[in-house]
Amino acid sequence: MGADCLRDAVTDNNAHLDQADKVFKKQILEQLGNRPPSVEQQKRQQAEFATIVEEIAETTFADLILRSEPLVVEQHEFESSFLQSHNAKWENLFRLLRATSKIASEAGQMMVRGLRHNTEFENSYKLKAIVSLHARAIRTFSEILCLLENGFADGAIARWRSLHELSTVAFFLCRQDEVIAERYLASRDCLNYRSAVQYQKFFGSVENDLLSASKGVTLEAKSLDAKKRFGTEINSDWGWAKPALEGNRLDFSAVEAHLKHDHWRPFFRWANQEVHAGYVPPDVGLGVQGSKLNGHLIGHSNLGIGAPATMSARSLHNATAALALLNPTLDRLAVLKVMDKFANKLGVMNQQTASHGIKA
Repeated sequence: MGADCLRDAVTDNNAHLDQADKVFKKQILEQLGNRPPSVEQQKRQQAEFATIVEEIAETTFADLILRSEPLVVEQHEFESSFLQSHNAKWENLFRLLRATSKIASEAGQMMVRGLRHNTEFENSYKLKAIVSLHARAIRTFSEILCLLENGFADGAIARWRSLHELSTVAFFLCRQDEVIAERYLASRDCLNYRSAVQYQKFFGSVENDLLSASKGVTLEAKSLDAKKRFGTEINSDWGWAKPALEGNRLDFSAVEAHLKHDHWRPFFRWANQEVHAGYVPPDVGLGVQGSKLNGHLIGHSNLGIGAPATMSARSLHNATAALALLNPTLDRLAVLKVMDKFANKLGVMNQQTASHGIKA
C-alpha cells in the first residue's frame, strides 16, 4: 500500500507538471510569435517558471507528507523481515566478529594501563599515537559490523579501507623510533592550520566559531613551529614518515611497501570503488555477487558478507598487534594468537560460503 501511495503521488504531480509545462510553453509562443525574446522577456519567463516549479513542489511535498505513514510502515515491515532472515543466515559469523571486537577492546585497555605504568613509556610519543589509532580501529570495526549486520557489504568494504589504513599506520609507527612518532603527532598541527585556512577562505572568521581569529593565530603558530622543527615536508599528508621511507614516494602505498604489507594493495584498490566516484557497473559489487539483479543495488543484500568480515578481523588484529608489540609479554602475545585464530576461522567460513553456498 505504501508503494502505491508513492506512485500515485508521483503520477498525479507529474501530470500537473506536464500540464503546467504545456501551458507555459504555449504562453511563451503566443507572446513571442516568431521573434526571439528580449532580455526582459527572458527574465520574466524565468521568474514565472520558477514560481510554477515552487508551487508544484509544495503540492507534491504536502501530498507525500499526508501519505508518508503507510509508506514508512511498509518499509519497516520489509526491513524487519529482511534482517530476521539475514541474521539467521550469518549469525555464526556475526558472533565471531562481536567476540573479536570484545577481545580487542578489553585487551587493548589492559595493555594501555600496563604500558602507562611502565616508566619506559612515560611521555612516549609512540604510545600516544598508537593508542589513538587502536581506539579508532575498534570504533571503525564496530561501524563495519553494524553495516554487515544490516546487509551493506559494499559499505563495509569502504569502511574497511579506513580500518586498513589505521592498522597499517599503527604497525608502521610500532616499528619506528620516537622521532617518527613525534613527527606523526606534530603533523596534526599542520593539518589543523591548513583546514582553518581553507574554512576561512569560504566562510570567513566568525565570533565563537571553532575557527575564530584568535584560535587561527594559535593554529598558525603551532604549524610554523612544526615546520621549523621537522622541515617543510611535515606540511604534506605523509611528510611525517619521510625519514623512514625509501625513495621519493610519500604516500600510503609507500608505507604499505615498507612493511611488506603491499599484498593488501589489490584489496585497497577494490575498496576504493566504494569510496570514489568512478563508474561501477550494476553487476559489480559484493552485494550483487552471484545474483540476477537487473539494475543497481540501492538497499540491503544478504550477499558478500564474508570478505569484509574476514578482512576487518585481520586488520583489527594488526592494530592490536601494534599496541601489544610495544612491549610484548606472554599474555599479550597470547591475545594476538587468539585474535589470529578468530580471523582464520572467519576466513574458513567465508571460503565455505563462497564455494558451497552453505549458511555461514
